[in-house]
Formats: sequence, structure tokens, C-alpha cells
Amino acid sequence: MAALFEAAADGPRPVRERLPELFGRIADYLDERPLYRELVGEMLHIRLDGGSEIVRDRSLGRAARHFVASGVARGEIDERVRPEVLADLLLGALNTALANWSASPSYDLRRELREAADALLLLFNPAAPTGRR
Repeated sequence: MAALFEAAADGPRPVRERLPELFGRIADYLDERPLYRELVGEMLHIRLDGGSEIVRDRSLGRAARHFVASGVARGEIDERVRPEVLADLLLGALNTALANWSASPSYDLRRELREAADALLLLFNPAAPTGRR
């Protein structure tokens, strides 16, 4: 996932297009690997029970910060909230969606990630349209 974030961070299109596409690619990746549902669930369970390392300093945390920082540098993401906090919220939305998806076969990961991207875009730049309404 860190590689997907990194690839999306420096893309030429605006963040309002890159973020939903990024979340869509994550959903596609997982849809193509149905056995990952159980694996992701176990990984999240282990992480919640025993994880102590700081997520911001791991590869996915760095990639999420890079994604947000590139949007800030382009003026597409508002600077009123620190990029580190926005990256945490981005990963929090992704983590929550993955936890729900791993726990329920009826959870529509694609739809939920699309709606999470729309909500994050409102937070990132409240004055900009999200493209869906």
C-alpha cells in the first residue's frame, strides 16, 4: 500500500482525482485477492493487541505524509491542519474500512472507500468540490 501511496503522491492530476483513484486501487487489489480478507483481519487484530511502534515512522505513514505534503505544496490541501494529522486521518479512514471489510463479507469496500475519500477531500480543502454530489 505504501507503494500505491507513493505513486499517487506525485501524479500530475489534482488530489480530488488522485485520492479516490488511490482508494479504488486499494479496493481492486484486495478484490483480486479474496483470501486477503482473513489475512488483513488477523494483521489488524495483531496490530491492535500488540502494536507499539509509531505508525508515522513506518513506510505507510511516511507515504501518507508524502501524499498529503504534495497536495499542500500544490495548494490543493489546506494548511490549517498539520499534514501529519491529515495523514493520520487518511490512514485512519483506510484502517477502519479494512477492519470493517475483514470482519464482514457484505461490507462494500469500494463504496465505503469512495465515500471516505469524498469526506477526506472535504476536510483537506473545504472550499473545493469533491467531484461527486
